[in-house]
Amino acid sequence: MKISLQIWSVKDELLTPEWQPNGKLLEVLEKIAAMGYDGVEWALGEQGFTGAEVRAKLDELGLVVSSSHVPFERLRDDFDTIIAFEKAVGNKYIVCPGVGGENAEQWAERIKDLGEISKKVEAEGLTFGYHNHAHEFVKFPELGDDYVLDLIFDNVAIAEIDVHWVEAANIDPATYLAKYAGKTPLVHIKDMDESREKCTVVGTGILDLPGIVAQSKANGAEWLVVEQEAFAENEPPLVSVEMCLKNLRELV
Repeated sequence: MKISLQIWSVKDELLTPEWQPNGKLLEVLEKIAAMGYDGVEWALGEQGFTGAEVRAKLDELGLVVSSSHVPFERLRDDFDTIIAFEKAVGNKYIVCPGVGGENAEQWAERIKDLGEISKKVEAEGLTFGYHNHAHEFVKFPELGDDYVLDLIFDNVAIAEIDVHWVEAANIDPATYLAKYAGKTPLVHIKDMDESREKCTVVGTGILDLPGIVAQSKANGAEWLVVEQEAFAENEPPLVSVEMCLKNLRELV
């Protein structure tokens, strides 16, 4: 399995305090490649670069786009722009990073929307999936006996399972991964600290990463996607994600 970095992890290197692109994308990609990552999972939009410009830099560095996280609203409202960019950078997996709902009716509408987007993406020759958090592990009698997340996964092509959030929902990540064998080309690897309140450097937390990696391999996963969102004091994100890669390589 190859390992990519969800670039949301290094957003502080890519955005101004006002959350605007700072123009350092290509420089940060160089640093990610130097660490030894095989690819990146795209996020944070185009950041002022064309797909061709990004692809040229990726090719120069020997990186590929494993997948892209695109917000639901952009998929709904700016579909053609998204598709053009993803094709230009050579990506084949488009993933919605999350949606929400307050009741069965709202969730049913979102599930329907995601199913329709999945069909549109497939018609463009690409593959669409969904990335979970913990809040989708909820059930409504009106929707049947399954979790909302299972209903979402039933309506999209692939399931990008985030093992941290599965654990946060008090479900065993490896067991849940096994449920979707053959449908998880991408697995989000994010460890959890002992407080269970935030993530930590991969390999230093409480998750059974050997079991998760083994199940990911059994599932036929192509990519393990590192995501790191909580950093120790005075620990730059780029240092943290390099540690994540080193620890995960030892397991893979």
